Amino acid sequence: MRITAYIRVSTARQGNSGLGIEAQRAEIAAYAAAQNAIISAEYIEIESGKNDHRPELAQAINEALTCPTRIA
Repeated sequence: MRITAYIRVSTARQGNSGLGIEAQRAEIAAYAAAQNAIISAEYIEIESGKNDHRPELAQAINEALTCPTRIA
């Protein structure tokens, strides 16, 4: 199984600290390992969830729709 990873933090400060991104990356890696899967792509976005224009999310969804992957 292949996994497309989408990581988002709400603010530049949160993203630049590395804590939010690194914690999410670790959780996704643990999930992939538990599922015996590989992470085929990773998309990172520093954007509020209130904003509907999230290009990295759109790319992650497109990847999942065009390739047999799961989004984590």
